[in-house]
Amino acid sequence: MSPLKRRALLLLLALGALCAVIVAFQRLRVERPNRTVALAVDYAEVQNLAELSGVALPEVLQKLRQVGVTHVALTEWSLEEMVRSLPYPTPRLLPDNVAWQLKHKLPNSRITSDYAGGDLIRIASALAATAARMPKLGVGYDYEAAASIRDAGLQVIARPRPDYTVTAQALGVSLDGAKAIQAKIVIFNGTQVLGNGGLLAQTASALDSRGLTYGYVELIPQEGESELARHLGYRLLRVHSISETEMAEKMTPGTALDRYSLAVRERKVRVCYVRLFFDQGESPLTTNLEYVAALAERLRGDGFTLGEPVLYSAPTPHRSLRIGLYLGIGAALLWLVQSLLGLSVPWFWGLFLLLVVDALVEGFLGGRFSRDLAALTAGVVFPAWGLLALRPPERPAARPVRRAVGTFVAISGLTLLGALLAAAPVTTQPYLLGLAQFRGVKLQQVLPLLLVLAVTLARSMPRYREARLELGEHRAEIWSLREGLAEALGLAVRYWQALLIMFGLATVALLLIRSGNEPPIGASGLERQFRAFLDHLLWVRPRTKEIFFGHPLLVLSLILLFRGSRRGVWLGLTAGAVGQVSLLNTFCHLHTPLAVALVRAFHGLWIGLLVGLVLWAIVSAVERRLYPAPSAPQEEQEEEDWDWPDRQESL
Repeated sequence: MSPLKRRALLLLLALGALCAVIVAFQRLRVERPNRTVALAVDYAEVQNLAELSGVALPEVLQKLRQVGVTHVALTEWSLEEMVRSLPYPTPRLLPDNVAWQLKHKLPNSRITSDYAGGDLIRIASALAATAARMPKLGVGYDYEAAASIRDAGLQVIARPRPDYTVTAQALGVSLDGAKAIQAKIVIFNGTQVLGNGGLLAQTASALDSRGLTYGYVELIPQEGESELARHLGYRLLRVHSISETEMAEKMTPGTALDRYSLAVRERKVRVCYVRLFFDQGESPLTTNLEYVAALAERLRGDGFTLGEPVLYSAPTPHRSLRIGLYLGIGAALLWLVQSLLGLSVPWFWGLFLLLVVDALVEGFLGGRFSRDLAALTAGVVFPAWGLLALRPPERPAARPVRRAVGTFVAISGLTLLGALLAAAPVTTQPYLLGLAQFRGVKLQQVLPLLLVLAVTLARSMPRYREARLELGEHRAEIWSLREGLAEALGLAVRYWQALLIMFGLATVALLLIRSGNEPPIGASGLERQFRAFLDHLLWVRPRTKEIFFGHPLLVLSLILLFRGSRRGVWLGLTAGAVGQVSLLNTFCHLHTPLAVALVRAFHGLWIGLLVGLVLWAIVSAVERRLYPAPSAPQEEQEEEDWDWPDRQESL
């Protein structure tokens, strides 16, 4: 590449890097101050705890507040519960707020008519029949329960029942009930959100007009939640809870503590909906007080405070920053294309001009698709770029270990730059709250590996080197790569090589399957324990695939490469690319705070480097045992070291 081309691309890359750093600081400025978390318990579970312990309910609420609980979730009465609680189903015994709810939710029903002098038997029969047909219809809150919660110094979280609330008037009345108990946060009960039948815009408007904040429950889907979040402009709080099924099957207080702590620290959860334990320890009250106190202490130890949570603001990059980001990402792509294809002067400057025009147009007029495409491009180019720029040395390096460590740091630094560039275009509220996902994650994980595999394999072949000598360095490398790949594909594969290839493919497939927040194949019990250990030890655990697979194999392969080895190094470099892909992918989970992602990346790099050096020490020991140094003059010994089996040209 000519100096002029290089300077032009470096200028755009520097501009993109500057814009990415600015966006990163904007994101940090939003994420760091938001450190207030609500600890909420369920009122029905508190009632059970009081009855089982023989302690008055107000006293239990006071004890919970003293150990860190800030909120109590109160679920709306259902019509079935209300009728079942009556001595006999007569509307005269209904609380005033329940009668008011029924009057507005069932305006044409006989049970909402003036029954002072009516036929009470018929009205009671209609009430019982309605309860049988619509058992989950919400009919208001227990005002006495709400008052006892507030008297204990705790805040109320309302849990409306969305079932059968199918009119704008009905949903308004439902949220009026939440407002009447002085709730500020609403977490919908059941499997859907209020207004899911086509009234989500009205639900959003009703929440805003009443000053109510929507609590979005992660990992437990509710129908209509994403669309409601969009109508609210993503003004919501992330909530983490443990399902009743999980509580009944395998949950322990220690595991629950780890889950809540991780959710708050790494997924922007600001409401912990804490489920209580009734089968742990001799005293349910003592067990749960200790459990909640331990959770509160752990959150405080992580730098959080307990209280009324606040919403995240929306750091959306300005269009001028987006233009700079697009220019930087496009420059990286053009650099990679130029290095492989050797574009002629007209082609290069034509594409350069097209890149600049496209960045300006997309920066001003482009929408979500442009941002997603730019992020995906950065996610594919940067993890492969450093490895593709690597060239085998003509002679063994004098200090291969030091050279390998420096190269590893440089390659990882380039990947980190790509991570910031990939995350910056999609640094918007939906992504930061985990309601929109980074598109093309599987492509971002597969394409760099395939690119590194093809190029490094081709470069390891004799025909590649012969073609480079024949064509000259001024010709495009793609022609030499084609010759090398043709030779590699034409070689006979031995059984052990086939098994090795199958093992590699299976490993990559497993890594892909296990990517994401809810992979179909989860971690084993032993691995979960190891992860929990790393979380406690390092505050933020690194990714296992980085510290035990990708980074160590890359370090080992680089050492072998700088020692003059060629045999099989291409396979190690490809495996090492897994660590670089994972490193960049860490920053694609934008619901994870940027500070946490940076710490995770740092831990992954230094631990992976250390494991790689230990692996090299083991390989060196085995090598010395299998290939002992002959007693020869120093000059001949160095030549023999260069001539050991790496000189044999094979896969």
